[in-house]
Amino acid sequence: MLSTAMRAAAFVLITGAGLAGLTSCALLDSELAPSATPIPTTSSPSLDAPEPVEDTVDAVVTVASIDVDGQHVSASGYVSGVVEDGGACRFTFTSDVGEVVVESTGISDVSATSCGLISEPSTSFVRGTWSVTLTYLSQTANSVSEPVALEIP
Repeated sequence: MLSTAMRAAAFVLITGAGLAGLTSCALLDSELAPSATPIPTTSSPSLDAPEPVEDTVDAVVTVASIDVDGQHVSASGYVSGVVEDGGACRFTFTSDVGEVVVESTGISDVSATSCGLISEPSTSFVRGTWSVTLTYLSQTANSVSEPVALEIP
């Protein structure tokens, strides 16, 4: 039978040999009683509410155009770096004479958040060059896209 000192030395030798992934062990020696002293562990960060990483969340305008029939102006976009439902997607059309804002709700997709396709009557716009941006706002991510130029004939 091994003495307590020899069992402790064997344990130190085993754990010091690189078995850092060991989460539990069974003792086969019936002389050793379980310890009532808690063993301190390192806690890992909560996975329930991850902190947003601003650098990896990007809003992107994919389409900004006047429809073929000339009756509507449409835009669509997505947000990479976040996959969630319920965020606010705000398409802002800006020109020298004013601003038109159309909102939609973000929908989770396989690898991003889709802002869908929005449509606004062309009567809301005057002829000329417009700049379109997509702003995404949620509890976990915020992003503003690069502007995309749109010509209204």
